[in-house]
Amino acid sequence: LAWAVAPLSITHDPLLESISAESIPRIGEFISQQLANTAWAFACLGRFNNPLCDAIAAPARRIISCFDPSGASEDILFGVDLRGLGWAYAFAGALSTSLECHLREAHLKIGCALDVA
Repeated sequence: LAWAVAPLSITHDPLLESISAESIPRIGEFISQQLANTAWAFACLGRFNNPLCDAIAAPARRIISCFDPSGASEDILFGVDLRGLGWAYAFAGALSTSLECHLREAHLKIGCALDVA
């Protein structure tokens, strides 16, 4: 839902706080695209708060750590999700060294797998 309101520049704090609060307990169920879209939306609106930031980073690290590229087109889509996630954290000034390293390693894996494919 957050990605739908971000392009409209809706900064209604009670709405965004409600979306954030409802998202946090479910974040572990999100796929990489949903994590990236949620982070992007809140970062664009200047409302990427610490609880949401931390909640997204944990499953993002897990997904990235489990990622095993094959050189398929899905790897490219995953790379796009990672780029969006990295952009959101960097734009919000919340990109930790740990998450940045995970993102870099995943992009390197994707690149190597695509070179071989």
